[in-house]
Amino acid sequence: MKKLKIAKSYAKALLKTAESDHRTEAVYEDLKYLKDLLAQSAEFDLFLSPYFMTEVDRPQVLRAIFEGKIDLLTFKFLELLEKRRDLRLLPSTIEAFEEFYLRLRGIVQASIRVAYEVSEKESAAFTEKAKKLFGPETIVTIAEDASLLGGFVMETPEKVYDCSLSGRFDRLAQRLAAT
Repeated sequence: MKKLKIAKSYAKALLKTAESDHRTEAVYEDLKYLKDLLAQSAEFDLFLSPYFMTEVDRPQVLRAIFEGKIDLLTFKFLELLEKRRDLRLLPSTIEAFEEFYLRLRGIVQASIRVAYEVSEKESAAFTEKAKKLFGPETIVTIAEDASLLGGFVMETPEKVYDCSLSGRFDRLAQRLAAT
């Protein structure tokens, strides 16, 4: 929990600096690139560990990989994380930055989990419903989750709509336990 709080602090500070320097879009694109790199490269994920290499080598490797290839502000941010031995917080910091960035732009991220694979027509219906609930600037991701047993769960950072069969069973069990 403490690490998540630190990551959010880093993300807020980076966003504030990017906004004041008019480099928010460049930093956002860089962080999306780093997020993709983390998803695709186990080596890069391992590199974030403070135990992977010496403190002497890490700044040189960062320079070799990223200097001149990403925005200077993003690069300086990576150097700061490295200097403070907080590179392992990069994935959480990216997630928090993305959340703050989208909120600043008035964009809502809605995650919909369904109990079965949905057709294109059903996917379009879920997307339309999410946009009616949260606004036209809503980014919707839909994923299958068999543990729901039936129905769906729609989540945003502020709200959760649990219309799943497993959610109903859980709420029924809580009411029965309370009596």
